[in-house]
Amino acid sequence: MAKTFISKLDSYALITIALLAVVVSIWQVNHQRKHDRISLMPYVSWITESQGDTISHKVWNKGAGPAIITDYTFEINDSLFNSWKPGFLYADPTITPVKEVTFGTYILAPNEILTLVAYKTGVRKGGTIQISISFESVYGDKKEDYLRSTL
Repeated sequence: MAKTFISKLDSYALITIALLAVVVSIWQVNHQRKHDRISLMPYVSWITESQGDTISHKVWNKGAGPAIITDYTFEINDSLFNSWKPGFLYADPTITPVKEVTFGTYILAPNEILTLVAYKTGVRKGGTIQISISFESVYGDKKEDYLRSTL
């Protein structure tokens, strides 16, 4: 039995439809992966609160996914320190740390706030403090952010 032109056309149409279905499925999977990656991105924001003579610097994860803080540093008057007390002694010996977090790796859950440092202001006014953090998402996307404030 010889194939007619219509039966050949049916075969080609079925093959074309099947290939297009595979292409659309691959596109949809890639699109879903990008969406999943974006929907779990952390979004870090800074909060500086002042209550009387106490100032606190906090980091807030406003994103939907956890922020894995891999490193953070701080500078006072453009001098880099790896601990809060020596930094404050350098800036003004009358500054008293009230609450401080030691340097290390932290996992900041969505909508969680971490107080990095709280301190009572000193006699001298002026100078700057800059806190820089490096963090990544659960997918390994690396980001950095910083807070610059006056002492």
